[in-house]
Amino acid sequence: MGLGIANVLQPGVGFEHSTTAAVSAVSASEIPTLGQFFLSMIPANIFDAMAKGNVLQVILIAVLVGVALVFLGEKAEGVKTLCNQPPT
Repeated sequence: MGLGIANVLQPGVGFEHSTTAAVSAVSASEIPTLGQFFLSMIPANIFDAMAKGNVLQVILIAVLVGVALVFLGEKAEGVKTLCNQPPT
């Protein structure tokens, strides 16, 4: 049934496969190095990262805060209790 509908509707007819223009648009100078990529993961301001929707930076900060809370142990019990409370 699906093959019959595909033969009648012919999806993709008229689609241009011009990938050379898309590939040539990306030059080697625009591709960041591995070091630049990792440095871009560290936000200068966590609130700015949240406001701009930089999810990778927000996740990195959340993981680092979680690791810090684990290493602090008893000293961080108040913060852990606050984080575990359900919203009211």
